[in-house]
Amino acid sequence: MDPLVGLVKFATFGFVSTLGETNRQFEIHTYCGYHYLHLRISFTCDWKQITEYEAYDVRISHLVETPMVRPPVPPSPPPPPDRHLPIHFHPNLSVDKMSTPSRKRLMRDFKRLQQDPPAGISGAPYDNNIMLWNAVIFGPDDTPWDGGTFKLTLQFSEDYPNKPPTVRFISRMFHPNIYADGSICLDILQNQWSPIYDVAAILTSIQSLLCDPNPNSPANSEAARLFSENKREYNRKVREVVEQSWTAD
Repeated sequence: MDPLVGLVKFATFGFVSTLGETNRQFEIHTYCGYHYLHLRISFTCDWKQITEYEAYDVRISHLVETPMVRPPVPPSPPPPPDRHLPIHFHPNLSVDKMSTPSRKRLMRDFKRLQQDPPAGISGAPYDNNIMLWNAVIFGPDDTPWDGGTFKLTLQFSEDYPNKPPTVRFISRMFHPNIYADGSICLDILQNQWSPIYDVAAILTSIQSLLCDPNPNSPANSEAARLFSENKREYNRKVREVVEQSWTAD
């Protein structure tokens, strides 16, 4: 059999048996298409063998899918903790210990915080001591602090609410207005304190301070300098403490 006729017969699954020389060329172009037109060979090669191979490739290419090789996916960082994780109130905190004005006020603060908690903060008395609180502030969304879980303690005196509590971060922080020991330079905790502030107001103000620092009254000189001169590096260091907060005890 003429090799061209055999090729066309093979490519058409046996439906073409005889063709003129012109028609044979046309049918080969039609059924071999792209592969025939783009053969990168010289005509000194075994033309029959190569074109039959290309025609076979045309026939089976629609039946066989080339598997896609995907690049390895890099491991994801650990997810931040639940942003709504509550701090549980100890059941042994008895009403008998609420006799002083400061303790009664703190009990009201706690009930208000439980009934209508502001977004991104949580707090409760530690064990059965109403004068010592543990709190958590979550970094505000869409900021360098986003995803952070930062722990604090609030120590109250019997002068509360006439005097502010002593508030300190337990989590490592990098902020112009937070000292290395976690103490906070915030006006409402110092000379701008008012008895109208409750625990929720204190924690909300500290959360706002994270994104709106005052570099002119620095507690951390390096953080204040970077915040004013190199915001990109400042944000990078903030992200470091955010990631550390996910695994800190």
